[in-house]
Amino acid sequence: MSKTLQYQPGSLAQLQADIGYQEAIYCALTALSVVDGVTQGEHDDTNVVPTHSLELVLDPDGTATGSAGSALICRGSAIIAEGGANAEKKVAAFRKAAA
Repeated sequence: MSKTLQYQPGSLAQLQADIGYQEAIYCALTALSVVDGVTQGEHDDTNVVPTHSLELVLDPDGTATGSAGSALICRGSAIIAEGGANAEKKVAAFRKAAA
């Protein structure tokens, strides 16, 4: 079963931290999108993930890669605070490889 959560605009690093915190409660992120100007994340409550294993990167052309050994979770959009303004940006979420 999945749960949709809303995220407040912030830096990419803040969004990564917020989603990572919610993964500890609601389990794995499966999708990111912007609906009516709000970032929404879908979380699958049947898939437990390691703490601090999420990596978000800007993905303007849909070809971004994560760190070595990481696996793509999803590509989507998020509202990112940048230069004093909020803007919808394309992002990619990756699961970091276990250390």
